[in-house]
Amino acid sequence: MHVISFLCDPLVVQHIAVMLGRKESIRVLLAYNASVLEDSAYGSKAMHEARVFGDRDVIKQLMVARTIQTKAYFEMRAEAIVKQLNELDDFYMEMKWEFSSWGKIKIK
Repeated sequence: MHVISFLCDPLVVQHIAVMLGRKESIRVLLAYNASVLEDSAYGSKAMHEARVFGDRDVIKQLMVARTIQTKAYFEMRAEAIVKQLNELDDFYMEMKWEFSSWGKIKIK
């Protein structure tokens, strides 16, 4: 990996901004749709870094962005799933449900 591509990776830039507590930089990155859902190359999310450094304002900013991005992701996926289901022919499926308990149930 080249140093330039490492420094230009938006996830890495977002992580650095979180680590340094640069709230304005984080706000700008989020305004330009930097994803808080993706892992960095090292396997951590920006939210993990924010929790480590304990800045509540940054955590709140990232949580709001995560909620918005998660909702948008699931709306996009739902549309794709509905479209694919509409393209399917009719089909038949059987399901078997079994319920069990690990503990004994006491009945009086």
